[in-house]
Amino acid sequence: MKRELARLARSVGEFDASRYFRGPRDLAFYNVGTPAMRALARSIYAANADTWSIDDAMALANALVADRYLEAKSIGIEIVARYKRDFSPRHLPTWKRWLAENRSANWATTDGICGCLIGPLLVKHPELAEGMRAWSRHRNMWVRRASIVGLIPLARRGVALDIAYDVAKTLHRDKEDLVQKAVGWTLREAGKADPARLERYLRANGPSIPRTTVRYAIERFDEKKRRELLSVTLGSGYARAQPRDPSTLREPQGRGGAPRQMNEDRFKHKPRIEKLGVKAGTRVALIAVGDKDFSQEVRRVAEDVTIGRAPAGCDIIFFGAVSAKELVRVATLKTWMKPNGALWVIRPKGRPEISERAVMDAGKAAGLVDVKVVSFSETHTAEKFVIPLAAR
Repeated sequence: MKRELARLARSVGEFDASRYFRGPRDLAFYNVGTPAMRALARSIYAANADTWSIDDAMALANALVADRYLEAKSIGIEIVARYKRDFSPRHLPTWKRWLAENRSANWATTDGICGCLIGPLLVKHPELAEGMRAWSRHRNMWVRRASIVGLIPLARRGVALDIAYDVAKTLHRDKEDLVQKAVGWTLREAGKADPARLERYLRANGPSIPRTTVRYAIERFDEKKRRELLSVTLGSGYARAQPRDPSTLREPQGRGGAPRQMNEDRFKHKPRIEKLGVKAGTRVALIAVGDKDFSQEVRRVAEDVTIGRAPAGCDIIFFGAVSAKELVRVATLKTWMKPNGALWVIRPKGRPEISERAVMDAGKAAGLVDVKVVSFSETHTAEKFVIPLAAR
C-alpha cells in the first residue's frame, strides 16, 4: 500500500498539502489527493472483502493511523468505514484512543474519524451520544472537536439535540479556533432540524459565544435574520458592524476550516469573483496574492488592476498573508481604501502561523470591522474588512 502511495505521490511544487495543516511537525504527506486515496482504499477492501471481518479492518487501521503520513491514516479510516453495518459500541473506545493519543492530530483525520466512523455509530446507537458530554471536557483538543462533530449526523435528523446544545455550550469556552468552527458548524446543522430552537439559543447565549461560532451557526438564516442575529449576539469586546446590504454579511466557508457538507449552501453556486465583490468598473489591488488564476479572473472583470502595490482610492484590496507578523500591513492598506471600500485578507487554512483570531485582531486594531468570510480556494480562506459607517 505504501509503495502505491509513493508511486501516486505528487511533487511539492505541484501541490504541497503540508502548508495547510497544524499539528505535529512529523506529519508527512504523499500529496496524493483525495480521489486517488479513496480509490486505493476501495481496491484494498475489494481484494479482501471475501475473507476480512471488521476486526481485520480495525487491525489494519490501528497500524495506519499511527503512520506519520496523512494519506495512510485516511486509508485506514476509509477501509473501516466500509464495514459500517458491523459497527458496535465496542469500537468507540478505540476510535477515542486514536484521537486522545494524537493519532489524528489534524482536522482532516479527526473529521474523517467523526464523519466515517463515530457519526454513523451514533446514528446506529443513539444512546452512545450521551458520552459526548464527557468528551467535550477532555484535555485533548481533537477529542473535544470530535465531541461535537460526531453529533452532526444525529443533529441533522433532529435527534439528541439536547446533547448537541449542551456540548456546544461547554465548548464555547474553548480557545481553539478549530473547535469554535466545529461548534458553529454543528449548530448550523442542528438549525436545519429546528431553526426556531437555534435562534432562541443564539439570542440567549450569543454574547458568550465566540464570533467564529456565531458566523458559522447563522449561515442558513435569511439575510435579514443573519444581520439581526449578528447584532444581538455581539459582546461588548467586539466592534459593531453595521452592514448596509447582503454583501456585508458573512457567508459560508468551505472545507479547510469547515467540512464538505457546508457546500450544500446556495452560496456555493456563485463564481468566486462574485463572492468577493469584484465587478465591472472596480479599482482593485492585489498584494502578495500568489494565485495566478485569480489574478486573471480579476483582470477579466475589473477596470483597473494593480499588482504588488495599493494606489489610493481602491475599491477592493486583496492582501495575501501567510504569517501573523505580516498582518502589520493591514493598518497601512486601510489608508488606500475608499471609505466604502473593502480589504480582503487571504490566508492559508489551518495554519498555526496565522489563525483567524490573529486576522480578526489585526483588522480591529486598524479600526476595521470584519463582515464576511468565504472559501477563497481549497486551501485558502478570505476574510473581508470594511471601515465602520461611523468612521467613513
